[in-house]
Order: sequence, then structure tokens, then C-alpha cells
Amino acid sequence: MDISCKIVSAQTPEDFLAMSRICALGWRAAYAEAVPPDFFERLTDDYWLEYYTRGHADGTVRGLLLKENGEARGFICYGPARAGGYGGWGEIISFYVLPDRCGRGYGALLMDGALSALKGLGYSRCYVLVLRENEGARRFYGRAGFAWDGSTVDIPFSDRVCVDLRYVRELEYAIH
Repeated sequence: MDISCKIVSAQTPEDFLAMSRICALGWRAAYAEAVPPDFFERLTDDYWLEYYTRGHADGTVRGLLLKENGEARGFICYGPARAGGYGGWGEIISFYVLPDRCGRGYGALLMDGALSALKGLGYSRCYVLVLRENEGARRFYGRAGFAWDGSTVDIPFSDRVCVDLRYVRELEYAIH
């Protein structure tokens, strides 16, 4: 990691807006072929702002933001599992690095931070949902010690249903 980079806990409205913007850019880059075009018509840079703000306020979504030269370049959100049947699990809720910053190791740093934080919160297992078509993310999660557990979650859109795969891992060891 470049010495001009640092990871900070997301705390402010500006942090949450940066996360929402990066998430929207990530969706546009990763899911253009998988998700219906009408979704992207509604996908503004502040689309997830309220979600991140509310989740931070009620403690269900915690965020880490990677800043390079003071500018947000990636983020990861984590918290207690949102899915039924996974009580006591942690979850990687949202995770994106700006497309032009991929391949620099930023994702691994963010993931290390979130997994360490989840373990510090007392979780021994966690999961992440990843769109079936997102092969790059699936490879990344595999390298980070996650494995598909065979379960899926349907994500309904206007004209199709997309499928998320649930990747799981234990939190007993570091990813590097």
C-alpha cells in the first residue's frame, strides 16, 4: 500500500456519501450486463447514503474507508448477519474499490480490517453475498479464505431475478 493511503472508520455524512458513490460506481462497472438497465437509471451517487447513515447510527453497519491522498478510493461495510438462520454470524455487507484502483492491494487491506473487526466483535464466522456473474469478486473471496456454501439468495429486479451466492469463512486465521 502506498504510504499516502490510510484506512479510517466511516463516521461522517461525507464518509457515507463517499461510500454510496463508490458503491454506485462499483455496481455500474461490475453488474452492467447482469442487472436490468432500469435499475441503473435510478442508481444515483447518493442511492445508498440513507442506508449507510442509518446503519451507522443503529450499529448494524460499520464501515471502513480507504483514503488515498485524502480521497476515498474504496470501502467495506460489515456487521451482524442480516439473514435468518445465521444468528451469531458476522457479514461483509458491502465492499467496493473504485474500478481504476483495483489490483493495488486495497481490497485485501480493507478485507483484513473488516475481518479483524468482526473477530474483535466476537464473531467466529462470517459470510458475504456475491452476484453469481461476478467472477472477479468470487475469485477474490476465494483468495480471502471464503468458500461458497451452496446456498443462494434471489434478488428480484423488474424483468429478471439475479442470484447471489453465499460465501462463508471462519475467522480464526488471517487472510495473509
